Amino acid sequence: MKQKAQNRATREQLAILRHLNKAGVRYLAFGDYAMNAIDPARAIGNVQLWIEPTRANFERLDTAIKEVYGPRVLTRSNPDLTDNPQPKKMLTLGDGPQKVGLYPAINGFGATEFGELFTRAQTNRAALITNRGKLDGSVAYRQLDVPDLYQNVRESTAYHKAWNIQTLEKYADDHRIELPTAQRNNPNVAESKQQPAVKPDTQSGPSEPTQKPTEPVTSPKPHAEKLVRDFEAIKRDLDLEVVLQDYGFQLDTKKSKPSDEWLIYERGEKGAKERLAVYTGDKYGQKMFVDMNDQRGWRGDVIKFLERVENGIYRNVFKAVDRIMSSADYTLQKTVTAPLKSVKESLIDTKLREKDLHGRYAIAPLTDTRYLEGRSLQKDVLFSPEFDGRIKNVSFTSDKGTTHHNTAFPMYAQDGHLVSMDIRNERFKSFPSGERGEAMWHSNRFYELIMPLAMHERHALPVGTTGTVHRHSADTVSFNFVEEGKPRQVQLPLESARGAFKEVSAQRILVAESAIDALSFKQLNPEVEGERRFYMATGGQPGSRQMGFIQKVLDRNPEAQFVIAQDGDNAGLRFAINYLGLTHPAADPALRIKPEIAYSGPNLPPNPLANVLGPKFVFDPEVKTFADVLKRFDIVDGTLSDGHKLAINHQDRFREIMPEDYVKAAVEMVQSVIPAFVYAKAYGVPLQEEVGKLAQSEYMVGKVGNEFRFARERAMISADEMDKRIQHHKDAKLEKDLYSGVNKLELELRQPLTPGAGGSDKAQQRNEVFLGKFLDEMNRFTKQFHYNGDANDKEKKVQEFQRETLLDGQLGQAVTRTRIHFPNDGRLLVKALTMLTEEINGRQGQSLYHVVRPTRQQKDLNDVLQNRQGEPLPDSSPLKVGAPPTIRPQREANVEQSVKQSTPEPVAETGRSYRTKL
Repeated sequence: MKQKAQNRATREQLAILRHLNKAGVRYLAFGDYAMNAIDPARAIGNVQLWIEPTRANFERLDTAIKEVYGPRVLTRSNPDLTDNPQPKKMLTLGDGPQKVGLYPAINGFGATEFGELFTRAQTNRAALITNRGKLDGSVAYRQLDVPDLYQNVRESTAYHKAWNIQTLEKYADDHRIELPTAQRNNPNVAESKQQPAVKPDTQSGPSEPTQKPTEPVTSPKPHAEKLVRDFEAIKRDLDLEVVLQDYGFQLDTKKSKPSDEWLIYERGEKGAKERLAVYTGDKYGQKMFVDMNDQRGWRGDVIKFLERVENGIYRNVFKAVDRIMSSADYTLQKTVTAPLKSVKESLIDTKLREKDLHGRYAIAPLTDTRYLEGRSLQKDVLFSPEFDGRIKNVSFTSDKGTTHHNTAFPMYAQDGHLVSMDIRNERFKSFPSGERGEAMWHSNRFYELIMPLAMHERHALPVGTTGTVHRHSADTVSFNFVEEGKPRQVQLPLESARGAFKEVSAQRILVAESAIDALSFKQLNPEVEGERRFYMATGGQPGSRQMGFIQKVLDRNPEAQFVIAQDGDNAGLRFAINYLGLTHPAADPALRIKPEIAYSGPNLPPNPLANVLGPKFVFDPEVKTFADVLKRFDIVDGTLSDGHKLAINHQDRFREIMPEDYVKAAVEMVQSVIPAFVYAKAYGVPLQEEVGKLAQSEYMVGKVGNEFRFARERAMISADEMDKRIQHHKDAKLEKDLYSGVNKLELELRQPLTPGAGGSDKAQQRNEVFLGKFLDEMNRFTKQFHYNGDANDKEKKVQEFQRETLLDGQLGQAVTRTRIHFPNDGRLLVKALTMLTEEINGRQGQSLYHVVRPTRQQKDLNDVLQNRQGEPLPDSSPLKVGAPPTIRPQREANVEQSVKQSTPEPVAETGRSYRTKL
């Protein structure tokens, strides 16, 4: 029985496979892409296809290429390759980072064997992985079956050959697949055919007989390095802690104690972000590691660590293994590292990250609200039930012993553990070291009592009481509710609360870029009586894992309207368009419109200050004061050192200090403050009074001015030319933010096929009509503006590429996909966002998505709130939202839509019920 697997691919790779299938091209996937189907943990890479080397098949290949890229593409196959095909790439298809490589032959097989291998090949499906983890746009393709792939890998010369062999052998054992025994039991037979151990990075030629029939059999020559190693023996004998120390990692003795279940290792060099927790997993009984600052998943055993640091080159991995284990000090080093207690796998990852954050920061409940009130946020909003425990005060002590107090918004993983924070203060914004990954700030969820709740010295809370629940401590929860118009709170033991509540769907889910914007939305748009809202914030640009988190929240709240409240700049508008690509659980998937937009910007002219004084001289519109300038030059918190202060307070005092102190202060001035003065002068940043005195002092005008003048002369830039280049850089940066560059929008539109004659034409027509209207409206809008000052400049206008419509009879849908490019003009982005939102809601027959869009001048929702001095919005404001709409389940909405559209009712209903654990 053939093993079937599901592989991943990019949108462009899927389109190429789809057209190859349509044209009847005979091909087989091999190499790394075939391995991806065996080991899905690997990253999406290039697709390698063995094309049957016949002239008829090459003609079909040319037809498919023309269908994908149009007649303007000159790429063609070479028919001469059918005479003597070699295992070398003959064509590369694709414009993106992941491409499709075509080969007329592969290692391990002759060209005449293609038909036999094609007959027994396995059929897999390739698809785009959505944020929900499901497959989208699935396309069938054929690849070598496991035994043939094993032979192909054995004959290859890839640097990760040993890894592939081990993966295939383990897969074959798990699925009871018979592999070629001669090769598997005697790896030297395969190695002697091409001698990869001597020159592992060269391509071997056609294999020749190893000996003549009349000659005696000789044993294979010894190799300098084995390509097949016993990985299990290495993992068992090689101590992970010794390896970490060999690569420059140091034990954090402040955070690690001998009695701890895990130890913390960090790189000794400045600026390194890796923070590894080492533990012994009870599942494998070996030392494992996990990087608490890399939620993308750098974790595993000692081999996984060496793979990463050696960039996956196994020759170097094995050299490092042999070098460390053959060291005279290895045995002693191994005995020094104490054995660690075995821990459950569930203790690692997000829970470990949470414990580490609590160890580095003093996280306390919100008591100091001065910063937030300075942003026009009122206390009744900050302490409302849905934000109970979701805003903190934090303290952090630097290596120099300075303690800083700030406001923080905790960001949580999907399992509820704290994994990051959005830390704020006046002109200060920071996140803990490490990637945020899926971490999101969000408000508390809503729950309803399903049994009476006994209260001390008062009547019991009745069934149906609704409020928010927050985990107050390890064994208690807080239940916040409203009674007789007044907010109430009760503390409950966790165990008794588990069976007392059921989750209630929110009526609105709002996502913003920052938690402050989400709080501002609540104050600008107070809830109507009984309204339930769930607030979320990404802490900046949303990542793919955060999009998956938001999608799961949507799935859990099928009756909620999704409110998109991004900033008013071009980047915020693009985020809003991409949020429309999330799947609402109440939406009919047969009527889906999925947009995905990306930005491609021009290269800026070089900043001349970077050539003179280093790469820190990059124009930043957020730099408004000299303290902001100092932060760009590694001066902690924008404060001056004692040497700087001496120089600022009085020049005479500066000269009176000891010579060595004078030298120290002078070095500090030259290395940090001098470039900062130049930066401030170049970009017109005002200097505070005492700093301004220093800028006019003899020291700064003389010594500092000479230092800068010499640097400029070394760069061969005159003073006038420097000013011109700085202004040119500033103008180009401003133009890039406003208009320059191209937005690349990919659209997928689905429409059900109506029964009867002409049903496919009607379904396709609706998609075509919207696209025609969309392009007409966008192009009509661009006629008002002459980009680049040229009315005939077509490169900056709206253009469409690669439109295709597929009729999927199995799903009963017409699927149209296209790519549209248009200028990076905020007005065009607003037009696209508005038209897409209206079309999606119109097709679904209900307001599933709602966009709250501040203007560019308003910037964001908190800016709107401050301009209104904390007052709510009037009813006439376009940012005002009323009572939440009633969102009907998919089947119920389709009944109403069927009158307007001849669409069949879906077979299954997407509404689901959920159980939630506190």
